[in-house]
Amino acid sequence: MRHSLDGRVIKAVGGLYTVATEHGRYDCNVRGIFRKHGFTPLVGDYAVVEKIDEQKKTGTVTKFRERKTELVRPRVANVDQAVIVLAAADPPVNPDLTDRLLLLAEERGLEIVICVNKIDLDDQYATALKPYESAGYGVFFVSAKTGGGISGLRAALAGKVSVLAGPSGVGKSSIINSLTENETMQTGEISRKLGRGKHTTRHAELIEISDGMFVVDTPGFSSLELKHIPRDILPGLFPEFRPYLDGCRFNDCRHINEPDCAVKAQTGAGISAERYDRYVMIWNEIGDNEWT
Repeated sequence: MRHSLDGRVIKAVGGLYTVATEHGRYDCNVRGIFRKHGFTPLVGDYAVVEKIDEQKKTGTVTKFRERKTELVRPRVANVDQAVIVLAAADPPVNPDLTDRLLLLAEERGLEIVICVNKIDLDDQYATALKPYESAGYGVFFVSAKTGGGISGLRAALAGKVSVLAGPSGVGKSSIINSLTENETMQTGEISRKLGRGKHTTRHAELIEISDGMFVVDTPGFSSLELKHIPRDILPGLFPEFRPYLDGCRFNDCRHINEPDCAVKAQTGAGISAERYDRYVMIWNEIGDNEWT
């Protein structure tokens, strides 16, 4: 009889947590003391399971290990990498939403890659991604339908826990199916009337692609607020800004109206003008948390 096992929460539905351990998966309740202290377990948490029933494969989580990362939306813990999933068409790339997803991942200190699905639908797909490639992001062009580019994406995910984030309809679940080479996740057809995906994901779930490679599939979403991000760290969340941040005349340069701004001087050259314009828009949107 096993007294305890270490594992990782891979699924959470209705207060029941599925914990994967080296001896299999267990459906677990969580001690009430966690709820009493306002602690909400997340998919990705490392957990200790006790009171194990081997026959029923059940147990109780009595302890959670310290998290190294935690995302707010989607609510997952201990993620290494964010995969920002877009579509070449149906729906087309939304640069504003893409930047918001990137900023959320940058703010959490995650490694980031961009995956563009449905390249079989539009042969002009690369144009909209040039600003992100210039910024230094790894961009993978794939077709979950044909399998094109999937092997390269799989290599980028090897040995990491990656969260797939993006709007509804871009094919996150289809990409996971291509990575696992089976129908792990249900997928929905594109609604021609609404022009968006009938996405069937209703909960976060950690899916093992291979040994040491996990992905999280989450419900799609179309808008993100960034008001929790302080203005003073915002410029550093744009990787193409970073080489120039120390070159401005003023140490507290906002890179908007100040003279002799090294960032502004690179706009249209080393820095995409469109990305810079969205930086200014987001700066004005999030409000001043530290500066006047």
